[in-house]
Amino acid sequence: MADETRVGLPDLPLKPEDMTEAERILGLGDHAQALARFIAVCRTPMTIGIQGGWGTGKTSLMRMVEQSLKKEGVKTHGIWFNTWQYSQFSQEGRLAYSMLMNLTRKLRGVETKGWPTERARSAFKRFAVGLLKASALVAGTALGTRLAGGDFDGEKLLDAFQGEDERLDDAILFERLRDDFAEIVRQFKEATKCEKVVFYVDDLDRLQPARAIELLEVMKNFLDVDGAIFVLAIDYDVVVRGLQERKGYEDAGHMAEECKSFFDKLIQVPYRMPTASYKADRFLCEHFKDLHGRLPEFVDKNAKALLDVSIGNNPRSIKRLLNLHSLLRNLVVIKKTKKLADAQLNQLLVLTCIQMAYVRVYSLIAANCVYPGPEYVLVAFAMVDDIQRDLVSAAGDLNELNAEDAIEGIIRKVRQGEFKDVVKANEGAFADAVRLVANEIVHIRSAQSGRHLRNMSVLAKLLFKAIDTNNNKTIDENERKWLEEVLDLAKSTSVVQEEDIDTSAASRTARVNFYHLCAPGTDGRPLLSTDSVLLFRDPKGRDEGVFKAAPMAKPDVEHKGAFMKVTFEGSPQTLSTATREIFRRIQNEKPGAELFGTAEKQGTVPMIQYWVVEREGRQVPLSELVDQCRGRMSLQS
Repeated sequence: MADETRVGLPDLPLKPEDMTEAERILGLGDHAQALARFIAVCRTPMTIGIQGGWGTGKTSLMRMVEQSLKKEGVKTHGIWFNTWQYSQFSQEGRLAYSMLMNLTRKLRGVETKGWPTERARSAFKRFAVGLLKASALVAGTALGTRLAGGDFDGEKLLDAFQGEDERLDDAILFERLRDDFAEIVRQFKEATKCEKVVFYVDDLDRLQPARAIELLEVMKNFLDVDGAIFVLAIDYDVVVRGLQERKGYEDAGHMAEECKSFFDKLIQVPYRMPTASYKADRFLCEHFKDLHGRLPEFVDKNAKALLDVSIGNNPRSIKRLLNLHSLLRNLVVIKKTKKLADAQLNQLLVLTCIQMAYVRVYSLIAANCVYPGPEYVLVAFAMVDDIQRDLVSAAGDLNELNAEDAIEGIIRKVRQGEFKDVVKANEGAFADAVRLVANEIVHIRSAQSGRHLRNMSVLAKLLFKAIDTNNNKTIDENERKWLEEVLDLAKSTSVVQEEDIDTSAASRTARVNFYHLCAPGTDGRPLLSTDSVLLFRDPKGRDEGVFKAAPMAKPDVEHKGAFMKVTFEGSPQTLSTATREIFRRIQNEKPGAELFGTAEKQGTVPMIQYWVVEREGRQVPLSELVDQCRGRMSLQS
């Protein structure tokens, strides 16, 4: 089990010795070299914006640029400022002050002969005192109090730098600060024979957007310094959100124009991280091999497809994926006290992709291991296009009668397709799985795009492929047993609570039908007899005095489909439809009173809670029989 103990990929920028990895896997070598050559030959001042989202490798690229500059034959000196680090250890209102003091302190602390010069010492002193004075004046407190510590108001400091603070009688204070900063850079270059000073400002996208804008506004006053080049790691979306928060734009068109203008004035060289060209599948495979000591053929062949339909090619997200996969692997190993085979590692990887990208889908599969079974849920997810087109679109409300015809049509398609051997074992279970997935499609369509549904279909097929190790187009008993064990162990790491998934409401009526209640159980006795009747009982008493006799329905014990169907007042319909009709009648008897909510009227609450079964002279809540049936199914499986 030696190779089973290597776990965890730290979320750290690449070190100098790792640069070959970034060049080989992420393809950043040429980009870093091009940026370094530009810095080496460009005129100053210059500001370069490294644009990219969270975790796309901006810091690693800047490190590579710094390394590449050493090879260009131009003597430069790099000064780094990590905004995230300083925002953690001091109040965010002091961030601009901290950055300016930090940059000058780092320049002063460079150890080289003849540095700092006397003129530089004077400039350092003037700059520090001027910055403290500016902070004190902005805060409206005495300089002595400011020197002793306290809060800095970042927004007021920003207004002061922009000349908008009327309390400042020293109007040229901030011009002097800029001049002193320029003098410090000039003296440093002369003393160290350095041609250019490169200031790397990192992690701006980790700040609150409004704070990031404040920092950029203050920086703007110090960017135009001869001999200085600023390289900023920035996410353009942060700029947009920050300006919107700070200035409260309501007109989208004006906001977009203002954001572009702000960015163009700040950045002379806009550079976007080349994430589209990342060899993310190689990144996944090499780190997978490093963690597990081997690279299964399934992972090697399907890495790109897995990433494309789950977390994408973001390096940080891939590390998080592998870390979670490693955690789950060790959880299974500890519980089972055995090393995992390649096939099991493959299945865990696909499950981890599903859990990270579509945690509701992951939880839905895990919650339905007993019935209808993970293989049927997977096949249903593999057919989301058909379910969406033929069931969801046709039925609208999934509880209506015409949904039954759509489900039958989907089953007919499966009988001719690649999953026919799976479904033919239990078409009723598959029909129930279809309804579960249909409910999830309704949820997804209201919150996300159709692309997510297509991605889920691909992920379901990949997981089925990983489980079907003997490629016989079905899930054998041993394959299913192992999958259920892994799902049971791993679902504890899901970020979605089990009650968040529709397992006990309308979907429960789908998974257990009247046919199941009437069929003999493990003890040979059915839970529902053919002469049973259903009586409506409102647990909240809202039907009291409305009906002389409680409405009655007869269960349809011949129906094997996804819904509980009844005969109500002489006509066949779903239990949900009958319940809503009773809600309507109760409401009509008491006009003006809001007795029932939208969820009850639309049938998105567990309708079985309103019915009792009357047989052999006694009444039993329908929900109790459903729960008993679920328990029997668990024993049978």
